Amino acid sequence: MPNNRLTVFIKIKPYLKAFLISVFGEEPVFIPKNFDGLYINIFEKLLIKPTVRDIISIPDNKNDYIEIILPYYPNTNINVKNFLSANSQRIIEQRIADIFWETFYHYISDLLKHNISINGAIYSFMERYNLPFDSNIEDTLKKSHYRRKNKFLQVPTRQYVKKS
Repeated sequence: MPNNRLTVFIKIKPYLKAFLISVFGEEPVFIPKNFDGLYINIFEKLLIKPTVRDIISIPDNKNDYIEIILPYYPNTNINVKNFLSANSQRIIEQRIADIFWETFYHYISDLLKHNISINGAIYSFMERYNLPFDSNIEDTLKKSHYRRKNKFLQVPTRQYVKKS
């Protein structure tokens, strides 16, 4: 990637940052336009023209931010509209979190089908996506899996009767 491309900084949780970097490579991250509608539907609409008080600067604590390269949009001039407000950053972070959890649930369910323990599946997911190994993320993933499992167990199923 050329270094002269415009970038934006998005405040994001550390495990989501690690997830994006493991999926798309090193920073600054370039997310393709066809990746799950993140750019086409959300990113392009949230870009605004910066005001005088919105001086674009590099954040002090880079651990809390991820740098993302802006792609070319046919309908939006990124030389003019290249700023994301705090609310827009939260919206994008939530969308990235949705993609993270969807990926996690698919990965875990595939491993559980092959009789791998839940702990082994979670450690495998954390290793695959280079998530930081700490007890907080491990407990979060485990609780999320059990909550989702309990949610599906509460859905009533219809009794099927075979007609002869």
